[in-house]
Amino acid sequence: MKSGTDARTARPDIYPEWLKINAVTDRDGNVRHYLGIFSDIGDHGQTGQDVERFAFYDALTGLPNRTLLHERLKHGLMRSKRDGKMVGVFYLDLDGFKTLNDTKGHQAGDLLLQQAAERLKQVVRPSDTVARLGGDEFTVVLCELEDEETAMQTARRVAGDILGALRRPFHIHGHEIISGGSIGIALFPRDGSTCSELAKHADIAMYQAKEDGGQKYAFFAPEMNHQLERRVSLENQLRHALGRNELSLAFQPVVDARQGRVAGVEALMRWDGFDGSISPLEFIPILENLGLGAEVARWTLGRPAMPCATGHSPVPKSCGWP
Repeated sequence: MKSGTDARTARPDIYPEWLKINAVTDRDGNVRHYLGIFSDIGDHGQTGQDVERFAFYDALTGLPNRTLLHERLKHGLMRSKRDGKMVGVFYLDLDGFKTLNDTKGHQAGDLLLQQAAERLKQVVRPSDTVARLGGDEFTVVLCELEDEETAMQTARRVAGDILGALRRPFHIHGHEIISGGSIGIALFPRDGSTCSELAKHADIAMYQAKEDGGQKYAFFAPEMNHQLERRVSLENQLRHALGRNELSLAFQPVVDARQGRVAGVEALMRWDGFDGSISPLEFIPILENLGLGAEVARWTLGRPAMPCATGHSPVPKSCGWP
């Protein structure tokens, strides 16, 4: 949280200051305490407008920040409720941003965010809001939509325009960078009546778009809540699966079709979780997203190998081989 405030020193004079509060969490993500940092901005010739800019706008892109977004969305919902209109809330995440940061550096990542912000502003109407939440996450708010059919059509058109704009190559430090985005969409009042409900549902829809392969948009649907709850449950259980000895390896032969012999074996990971056997297609991507891939790889290499004579064992007759 950031804000501009006035402070009083030991002397009676009052000076403007910048207050930044960060939450300090433990390894499990629980907030343990807060750290506040005060900065005296009185000596830098800051005006009231400067303080307002720092408080309500993102320093990197110049877009409204989370605080101003909340205020605009709140007032937009009040007007739409009064006038019987709808509001569209988009959550947008840039695809491949972390890879760019890791390979080209944070300066290249910052330039990508700035260029992406400019493209987003060019797509929407002046009366709409484009905001940066932090990292590579943006929000778009479309206000004054007449009815549900119009809202759906407008949302599809704007989402398509955004995805098209983000697919165009970005030119950064002499390199052509291909990015893209995933968008989740929630509509007021259909998908929620408050800022927090709409934000939550747009966020859920965005992750559904990413799960479906990215580079697309998805409208929120109630069943997505159940999918998210299952994913969160799987994440929590997977964190403890190794310690509980729930993961195992299954081996299947790799056959040399020309020789009719077993040329090797491949190891397949299995998880007998809290509600039975869970498909690797479901839990392996979650393992990777949790950053547990290296730990599981070490566990796999430490398991005793299946006794086999690769390259020398004929395929058993029971396999149906002639």
